[in-house]
Amino acid sequence: MAAQWQMHYDHLLRPTLHKLGAFPPLTDSMRLIIVFAALIAAWPASSDEAATACDDTGHFAVQLYGDLRTDLRWTASDLTCEGMPRPFGNGARLRFAGTASIDGSDRQLAFIVALPALQPGKTANELVTTITLMEENSGRFYSNQDSEICWSDVTAQQALDDSGQQYAVTGIAYCLAPLAELNGNGSVTIRELRYSGRVNWQVEP
Repeated sequence: MAAQWQMHYDHLLRPTLHKLGAFPPLTDSMRLIIVFAALIAAWPASSDEAATACDDTGHFAVQLYGDLRTDLRWTASDLTCEGMPRPFGNGARLRFAGTASIDGSDRQLAFIVALPALQPGKTANELVTTITLMEENSGRFYSNQDSEICWSDVTAQQALDDSGQQYAVTGIAYCLAPLAELNGNGSVTIRELRYSGRVNWQVEP
C-alpha cells in the first residue's frame, strides 16, 4: 500500500511541485495527506444529481467514537453516493457524504471505502478495506491507510441498469483498531459500518 501512495505522489504531484519551485523534503505522513487531498480534488465533479444520488436502498450507518462522536443513520435522501474503479484496475472505491450533528453543530463528513479486491458484480467476504474519513469543515483526515485493520463483507452487488457498469454495492465493514488522524495525533474508532452505495465500473479514458 505504501508503494502505491508513493507511486501516486511521484506521478501526480512531484512534477507539479517542481514547476512551482516548491519541493521541500516531505515526510511519509505529509505525502499521504497531499495524496488524499489530490484524490478528493480529482474525484469527478458532476452537476448531474442523478450521478451522485443513491438508489432507493442507499444508506450509511456507523457509530463514531474518539475525536468525532456521533451516531450516523443516513438514508438515501441524506447522502451523496459515488463510486469508481481504483487506480490501475485494483477494485473500487465508494464515497459517501452528508451532514452530521457533532457537539451541537453541523459538520460535513465524507467517507471513502476502498475495496482493492472487489470485482464487478461479485460478492465477497473479508475483503481488506481502507476507510478514510474527512471532516470537510476542518480539513482533518482519518484513515487506516496501509494498516490492514479493516475488512468488508460485500453482501450484494446489483445492476442498476443494462449497461453492465452501474451497480449498487451493499456491505458491512469492521475495524479492529481506530483510524489514525493523518494530520494530527487523534483518532476515530469505527466498530461496524453498514453501507449501500453505487459504483460505476466504467473506466474513463
